[in-house]
Amino acid sequence: MAAEQRTIPVHALGDERVHLALPHHGRLRQGRLKTLCDKQAVSELPLFAGIEAKSRCRICFGRVDEHGYLKEGESAEKPSAAAKAKVIPLPAKRRGRSE
Repeated sequence: MAAEQRTIPVHALGDERVHLALPHHGRLRQGRLKTLCDKQAVSELPLFAGIEAKSRCRICFGRVDEHGYLKEGESAEKPSAAAKAKVIPLPAKRRGRSE
């Protein structure tokens, strides 16, 4: 069973609503953290920032339960392109022959 992942409220680039993202503070500082709705997170907000229902992102808050944990079956991490790459083996060289 995978560990439960709690989300953090963040601002997204070009959007005033409160979004949610996985708690990767290093990625947030580097500008590489994505929200659950795949927007770029800019800054972290206090935990109580998601209380006001008018300013919430419907997509992000739809993917978590009432306590801020990702629902079962939801995956925010997408497989990278490197993981999809197919490895093609080189032809085996025969020793002792020169062609």
